[in-house]
Formats: sequence, C-alpha cells, structure tokens
Amino acid sequence: MRPDRHPPDLTITPSIFPHAQVHSWPFLFTERSVFWKLPQDPEYFQLTRDELLDASGGTMRLLALMENSIRHLYTTRGPIQTPDDMQEHAIKMRTQAVPLHQELFEALGAAQIVTVSAPERYSALQSGLIDGLEGGLSSAWDAGLMEVADYVSLTGHMYEYLWLVANNDFYENLPEEHRQAVDEAAIIATATSNVISYQDDNEALVKMEEAGKTIYVPTADELNQWQEIAVPAARAFIEEEVPASYVEATLAALERTQERVAGIKNSASD
Repeated sequence: MRPDRHPPDLTITPSIFPHAQVHSWPFLFTERSVFWKLPQDPEYFQLTRDELLDASGGTMRLLALMENSIRHLYTTRGPIQTPDDMQEHAIKMRTQAVPLHQELFEALGAAQIVTVSAPERYSALQSGLIDGLEGGLSSAWDAGLMEVADYVSLTGHMYEYLWLVANNDFYENLPEEHRQAVDEAAIIATATSNVISYQDDNEALVKMEEAGKTIYVPTADELNQWQEIAVPAARAFIEEEVPASYVEATLAALERTQERVAGIKNSASD
C-alpha cells in the first residue's frame, strides 16, 4: 500500500487556525473550478493570510492554497445513495479525528463514529471494525482501501485545501527578488498541484471501475438530501468555532468567485 500523495505537515489543523474549517463546510463547493479560483480572490486571500499570521503569532505566512482532496464515501455495504442508506446499512463510519467530520457523519445517520489512524483503515475495513470511510479518490486507491471496500458514492461532500506556508520572518528577510521568486514558485506549484490532483482522481476512478467496484453517482435530488442535513449541521458547528466576520467574508468571496467562473464560462461559449 502506498502512502497518501500529500504529506500531513502541509495541512492546517483547527488547533492552529480554526478559520480553516470554513473551507471544509460540506457542499460549500459544487465544482472544482470555483474551488480552485476562490484563493485567487485578492481581497479574500489577503484576509486569510492576515488571519493566519495573527493566529500563529506572526510566524506562518500563507503562500498558496491548492487542492488537497475532494472527499467521497467508500463502504463495504451499499450502495449508499442517500443518508437513509447510512442508517439502513448501519454504517460504522471512520472519520478523521476532527470534531467537524465526526459531528457531520453523526448527523448523516452513521450508526457509530470510529476513529482509527490512517494506517489502520485497511485492517479496520477488513475486520468489520468499520463499514465505511471518506476521503479522496486517489488517496483511497493508493492506500489499497478498494481491495476491501466494494462501494463508492461520489458525494463530493467536502473539498479540502493544501496549505503552502513559510516562516514569515524568513520570508520578510529575503531580498526583494527572492521574495518575488518564492511568490512566483507558489503560483506555479498551485497550478501544477491542482492539475495533478485532477488527473490522479480521474485515474483512480478508472482503476476502481476496472476493478469491478460499484460506483454510484447521486442524482440532484439525492445530493439535495445530503445537503439538507449536512449544511445546517456544519453551519451550527462552524459558527461556534470561527469568527462570524470570516464566515461572512468567505461566503462573499465565494459568491464573487462563482460569478467570475460563470462569466468565464459564458465568454467561452460565445
């Protein structure tokens, strides 16, 4: 089994920066193009950089946000089409040791939330300690989890960023031309990582199909059933953890980004 593609030290945990949980709001993003372009909103990116710098005591400078994963469901029982199926199959769900994730799947009807480490996921599925888990397509395939899970539900319930950060004092003490080189490298790294993530997910999905796994794509109505439970459950949690001003800024920037993406699409179709 191969390890996950992205190393864990490039993620920002709620204990370091609670604001980051807003990006994990279920169904906040409905398409990759908006997910990729939200960090390109200058006002919002600067706000996020300032907030992270403040939360880290002036040490962590945000350089870029890039795709880490788009998360789906993988189960040994199924197929899982709606939250009702979670209850019908009494899914014992493995989540990360993140309260938002745990509360989310409790609300969605998991029979039990089980926290096991990433290396234990395979044996937990194999033994029946858990019946389901969630995560990125390429991560699930590379970790060998599809050897023991037969069902994939493409819920796309959560998108998560990879955070590229630098020590702020180190960055500020670089000569101007070196700071510019770092900034340009971050832009290139973001574009490259996003494309690789897209390719890796597509390749993993093809391999899952070739391996005979049952892959279910929820209908619009079924996705709405997930959203009706997940969105308010997450909102209640996030609004207790994250300043209202940052939640509002995120939603405003998201609306600007959606309009920008729609404009690009319209221009391309003319």
